[in-house]
Amino acid sequence: MTRIDVPELEDQSFCPPLLRDALTDVLRISSTVFRLFEGAIPIIRDTLSATKAERIVDLCSGAGGPLLSLLAPLERHHGLRIPVVLTDKFPNKRAFARAEAEHPGQVHARHVPTDATAVPNELTGMRTIFNALHHFPPHLARAIFADAAKRRQPIASFEILERTPATGILIATLPPVVMAMTPFIRPMTVARFGMTYVVPVIPAAVWWDGFASALRVYSHKELEELVEGLGDESYRFRIERSRMPWLPFHMTTVVGMPVS
Repeated sequence: MTRIDVPELEDQSFCPPLLRDALTDVLRISSTVFRLFEGAIPIIRDTLSATKAERIVDLCSGAGGPLLSLLAPLERHHGLRIPVVLTDKFPNKRAFARAEAEHPGQVHARHVPTDATAVPNELTGMRTIFNALHHFPPHLARAIFADAAKRRQPIASFEILERTPATGILIATLPPVVMAMTPFIRPMTVARFGMTYVVPVIPAAVWWDGFASALRVYSHKELEELVEGLGDESYRFRIERSRMPWLPFHMTTVVGMPVS
C-alpha cells in the first residue's frame, strides 16, 4: 500500500486553536501514560554523545509531550540533563508555558511560528521530530532533512505508526481511550468536557487524525528515497525500525548527523 496524503484536522489553518491544542494534549498524556517513545532514549543519548550537541531543538512539538516524557529517564538513567527548546508552526502557548514551569531552567519554548524546513540559525543543537514527519508531503519532509544536513546539525525523526492492520486496530480504540484519559488532562475546562463527553468532537477528531496519520506515514523504503543524495562523507543518514518496549508495534527512526 502506497502512502496516501489524507488531510489531518490539526494541520488545517481553519482548525480552531481550542481543538488543535486538545489534540496535541492527547498525544502529550498518551506519551507519558503509555511510554510511547522510550525506545528513542538510546538513540538520543548516542546522538548527543557522538555529535557533542549541547541542546535539543524539538521541531513540531505540539504540546511537547513525547520529548518531555523522556527528560526524566534521560537524567535518571544516563545522567543527561540537556537543555531543550520547543518549537512549532502553531505554538501551543499554554502547553509551552506549562512545560517551562515544570522544567525550570531546562525547557525553553519559542512562542512564534517555527518552520521545520528552515530552522533559524540561532537554534543550533540536535533536532528531534516526534510522530510529525508524516504531516509533511515528500518535498517538505525532504527539506527538513536537507536543512539539517546543510547546517550540519544532527536530527532524529521518530514515528510510531505504520500502514498495517495492527495500527488500524489500535486507531479504532482511540475514541474510548481519549474519553478515559481526559480526566487526567489539565486544565479541565467546560469546553474540553463538553467536546469530549456531550458532543464528542475531540474523540472523533483524534480518531480521524489517527486514521489519516496511518495512511500518511512513510515506509522504510520511502524514507530512504527522502534522504537519498542529501548526505556525503561528512554527513550521513541511517534508517532503523525497532520494536517498541511495551507495545506490540515498531518505531521507525531516521537519524542524520555529521561524521567526524
